[in-house]
Amino acid sequence: MTSNTQADSFFGVDLDLVNVGIEVRVNDIPIYEDIKAGQLTVELPCPDSIVDGYNSLTVLAKPPKRGKEILENYEAGAYVNARIFRQDNDGEKQYLAEIDLRLDSAGELAPIEESTLSERTPELVRLGNKVTSFTAFAKIKSPFPSWAWQAGKKIEHNQESFDSLMQAYREVYVALEEKDQARLKTLYTKRAEEIAIAYNLDGVDAGHKKISTGKDALNPSLKLLDFLDKNKLHLQVIGNKRLARAVTISGNQPIAYIQENPRLLHIHKFMFYKNEKNQWVMIR
Repeated sequence: MTSNTQADSFFGVDLDLVNVGIEVRVNDIPIYEDIKAGQLTVELPCPDSIVDGYNSLTVLAKPPKRGKEILENYEAGAYVNARIFRQDNDGEKQYLAEIDLRLDSAGELAPIEESTLSERTPELVRLGNKVTSFTAFAKIKSPFPSWAWQAGKKIEHNQESFDSLMQAYREVYVALEEKDQARLKTLYTKRAEEIAIAYNLDGVDAGHKKISTGKDALNPSLKLLDFLDKNKLHLQVIGNKRLARAVTISGNQPIAYIQENPRLLHIHKFMFYKNEKNQWVMIR
């Protein structure tokens, strides 16, 4: 099922679910998270997570949050369907891997074998409390060059990594606080470069425009919140140990803006890798 190389290929995940708390990952890179109960049908872009060779699509599913309460059990009719696709030249979607989880007689989400599409043996992991991780695989001939993080150093999950990563977040925060557009452009450059490649944009400036580099800092209707207390955060190593981020239990990150009328929280979400000089570089 290997597909051909085309520079303008688009990759994404079609997600359909009812009353399931969810995290979706492509190659161990989170592309969507939501723990609230409800019904959702959405297309999730993921071209910047695609690599050459075997790619993994993982769904981490758990009983959702309804109001302020996290349910102990799934409600009747709960399900998840996730399909990673490729679309070339605005043509029809080619589905490369599919995960279909439905409730079994024990009230657990279980894969429907006849609906599973995977080029390698899929992986099911029961994590307790009715939390299920299921991974399917697709072999893809990527139209993209190797991403910078693929050659990054493997990240140790320890206090030293966490402390140095927080310094990298702090550097971004100070640049936002000072509205230093030149510094922000430098800090976001590698991210903008790869976004431009992933979305077939015309160079790094177009990449900066797509990710809105520095725009929140100049928006008078937004207020930069205090840098989040590190005691509320933990280190999360992802991307098969090549990427990292600092998050709270609920998935928030250290940098956020607040908007009034209507009151909305703008969370700035980042992922970093370590380059050959052992420096943290923002990449997502």
